[in-house]
Amino acid sequence: MFKDFRHEPTLTEVLNQVIKNEKLAMTQVDSWHKKMKQAPWLPTFSAGYDRSVRKQNDVTFSDNISVSTSGVVVGPEDSNFDESVYNGHVFRVRATWDLSHLVFHDSLLSASSQSRELTKLRLQVVDHVSKLYAERKELVLQYLKNNTKEPRAQAGQKIEILTGKLNYLTDGVYEKRWMGGGL
Repeated sequence: MFKDFRHEPTLTEVLNQVIKNEKLAMTQVDSWHKKMKQAPWLPTFSAGYDRSVRKQNDVTFSDNISVSTSGVVVGPEDSNFDESVYNGHVFRVRATWDLSHLVFHDSLLSASSQSRELTKLRLQVVDHVSKLYAERKELVLQYLKNNTKEPRAQAGQKIEILTGKLNYLTDGVYEKRWMGGGL
């Protein structure tokens, strides 16, 4: 069933492939940090448009009464009627920079948190894959020496299951490139 381990990858090769497939590489975090350093130099843009229509009517009445030695005079009646219509269009474009972000940008906290979460996830993946790899390798060694704790067929099935898991985590690369006809 197995000839030897010549075609099998090292644990480091498997881990690198899994990290690559799961997009857990730290280069992604480095890319975020570069973009965040550039972000404060870009302004915040806002644009707006307002249209307003206003109609105003003013009516004014005034009567003049004058008393003099020649008598009382009423009038002339003054009346004013004013109507005005205002039709306005206002366009606004605004660019603002917050220079305090040049010193410390709020998104750095978010990126730092994301970086910690990515590191935790990487550690979990490394731990999980390492256990699968070690368990499979140990079973294969026992299988080759005819020294399995369970019947040989059952050990072969376990090896196949562990190989399938590693193959899944490496997106098929484990079997295609490394197994070299293994199981």
